[in-house]
Amino acid sequence: MTLTVLTGDIAKSTTLSPDQFDAALRALADAFADISGWGAPAKMSKHRGDGWQIASEAPNEAFRMALVIRAHLRSISPAIDTRLAISTGSGTLPEAIETTSDATFVLSGQCLDQMKDPIRMSYANGGPLQAVALMIDHISSSWTETQAKTILPFLRSLTPPTQKQVADLFGVSRQSVGKTLDAAAYHLLLEVLHTLEEETVYA
Repeated sequence: MTLTVLTGDIAKSTTLSPDQFDAALRALADAFADISGWGAPAKMSKHRGDGWQIASEAPNEAFRMALVIRAHLRSISPAIDTRLAISTGSGTLPEAIETTSDATFVLSGQCLDQMKDPIRMSYANGGPLQAVALMIDHISSSWTETQAKTILPFLRSLTPPTQKQVADLFGVSRQSVGKTLDAAAYHLLLEVLHTLEEETVYA
């Protein structure tokens, strides 16, 4: 079985107000709820105050997970973000991910520790997928609050809604949703995700 492990921390957490920090923690919990809803077993732990880790038995959705997490956070405010390291590898989901020393978990944590600004998203296994991680990081790091809120419904479900459904949800026009998705590079990201999710490209 191939696992996905995402290890992260809230970016520049010491500069956030207590309300912003609490909102970031709630956003991470909401993102995990979305990921858990995809059907594969998943677990989440929090550590070191602003640190977190998510493990899932759905490796092909690794980059969708990363984007859902970032969209949840940036939909609160562009000032709220996370660094995250993605790793994939053979293994089984442990009973307690916060205490495991399995290689995939260690690799993800080491990648996060080695991450340097301005990079906030990295693929620990390297190779061509590291290029994908850097591209996704560059695109999603510039999302505005409105862009993150608009793109989130399309990312959080493996069966996305229509633009009209999202327009009705937010009380805006379908054209407005379309323009916001274009500005957020949604269609490019969707093609990337579909390619990764339909192929066996992970370790």
